[in-house]
Amino acid sequence: MEYGLYLTFSADNYFSSYDTLEVVLNFDLPDKAIITDSWLWIGDDISKALIMDQWTATLIYESIVKRRRDPSILYKKSSTQYELRIFPMAGNETRKVKITYLVPAAWNNDYVLSPLPVQLINTSSQPLEKFKIITWSSGEWQNPIISGGTDISFSPETNAEYGAHFEAEIPSSQYSNSFNIGFSSPLENGFYLNKYAINENEGIYQLAVLPSAYLDSLEHRKVMVILDYDISNSYITKSDVINQTKSILMSELSEKDSFNLFLSNIQTYKSSENWVNANSENVTQAFENITSKLSNYSNLASVTTDAIDFINKHGKNAEIILISNSDQYGSNQTANEIINDLLKLMETKIPIHIAYFQEVNYKYYWFGGRSYYGNEYLFYNLSKISGGSYQKKDYNNSLNTIITSCFNYLHGTVKSFDLYTSLDDGICYSRYFINNNPDIVYVNQPILQVGKYKGNFPFNFELSGEYLNELFSHDESVDNLNVYSADSVSQDIWTGLYIQKLEQTASSNELISDIIRYSIDERILSLYTAFICLEDTTTVCEDCEEEDDENGWPTLINENNTKPILNAYPNPFSHEITISIKLNAPENEDVTFEIYNVTGELVYVFSDEYLTNGSEISLTWDGKTTEGVELPAGIYLFTIKTGKGTYHLKLVKQN
Repeated sequence: MEYGLYLTFSADNYFSSYDTLEVVLNFDLPDKAIITDSWLWIGDDISKALIMDQWTATLIYESIVKRRRDPSILYKKSSTQYELRIFPMAGNETRKVKITYLVPAAWNNDYVLSPLPVQLINTSSQPLEKFKIITWSSGEWQNPIISGGTDISFSPETNAEYGAHFEAEIPSSQYSNSFNIGFSSPLENGFYLNKYAINENEGIYQLAVLPSAYLDSLEHRKVMVILDYDISNSYITKSDVINQTKSILMSELSEKDSFNLFLSNIQTYKSSENWVNANSENVTQAFENITSKLSNYSNLASVTTDAIDFINKHGKNAEIILISNSDQYGSNQTANEIINDLLKLMETKIPIHIAYFQEVNYKYYWFGGRSYYGNEYLFYNLSKISGGSYQKKDYNNSLNTIITSCFNYLHGTVKSFDLYTSLDDGICYSRYFINNNPDIVYVNQPILQVGKYKGNFPFNFELSGEYLNELFSHDESVDNLNVYSADSVSQDIWTGLYIQKLEQTASSNELISDIIRYSIDERILSLYTAFICLEDTTTVCEDCEEEDDENGWPTLINENNTKPILNAYPNPFSHEITISIKLNAPENEDVTFEIYNVTGELVYVFSDEYLTNGSEISLTWDGKTTEGVELPAGIYLFTIKTGKGTYHLKLVKQN
């Protein structure tokens, strides 16, 4: 999903108007996130960032900061960590930016979910009263929801500014929760396919496939769900834990599955004395009015013992999902003793899948050459020895995500998995998996793939593997009538994944140069590039529009993505460089060509006589100023300003 994140920074009430500050924001985004743009407000104007290699961008930023002008710079520090810097900000002023980024969505049978950046709000020393979300439904993306909180839902609204849309508000009391925005899953007959056509017979596809839809031998499970809660160890409320567990259970289990629900208390609360079918009526009844039944203190050993005893007496072919934030068994001696005692109680091995969500009041332990916090050692080893799985909440994994992951394990994995795509008349190639490790494929978790194609549809995919010791294979042919249309964001997704793949293996200057080239050409932030907004070398972005309603919510108009083609030879140069430009026909009516140095100073302006040459233009520059003064060796920016935007090409002058 694509996000436009608007941030306004202020130090009002902390500093005076005479203070000059630099804003530094270090933040995280989920793994495989892709940043595609950055804006900086300079007065009432919007400056759209250039993208260039990180070293040049840093040199420009630091040079301009010394001159107290108006830059911002955005770096990618690792696969999940980013840094934004803005200068200057007076002590009584504000600075505003926008960051556009893409985040992989998590799919299941019912919904497609993507995390909301609520954590950033918690960095403010003056909390916002509410976090308002506006969204629209269109095409296959219908029925928006907010998951992760209590009593938060979208309501349909209509007004002149936004048209028909949906609104939801997250109150400040729930900012500590991890929230997702979601839409009804567009999976039909076990798959979803869209394509973005670059030209008549070439483009990018996105495919989602649910393995369980093609398996006749899908096992039906008995699931014991345990809730164990300590109010002092999490910002997440009991109600939130209960509601999220209920929602996921209804989504992940079928009517042929069975479940029971045990809650930690002085005496274990049981929703039923027997297994019950996991239909919506039974699930709803099991979760009715149970908030008071779940204590605010942990009784982990007792409730787990009772769950094992129940399974021993009511059919041993069952698994446990334990959702807990307790921390009272942190030492390895205590944890090992509890693990041994629990295993002795099992008449047959019972897999225990654990979702651990302690967020505060950590106590750390060190043994076995690594550190553990809270009950992490206990939960990690108990799940491993019992044949279950262990998930913990962190920035990349919300409570919703880790509980869902536990349920994904219930039906097991597909061994020797393979997904092959092709066209009836053509090929598919350069495929990348999103949110999936192709070596570990869960039966109930859709496989997400993005790739390129050349040729003509129908589109074919073959799914094969081994499940429950049986081989399976399924072929599907999809004609154009069953393919959804996508936009250029698909190209950003593919390029971002391609760059991330190169970043994982980059060890040579040649590979790093490839990353920089792709990053700049497609405006995708990488480890070796940066987005930089400059007052002088970036004109006002005429297509970057914001209209605030009374609540201050922005509206963007579509941006024209068509770019001129720029080349320069030789580059680097010593005495003379030739710059070739191919413009779109409407652009050459109002175009200027200029050259700036790294500090943002205009050094050369080309005459407008070149515009009579049509859409293909060749310029020659001798490395001097407009007045004929020889310029020193260094980096310069050739800049085209058109009615559609501003475009740049880096030039390097040598001695």
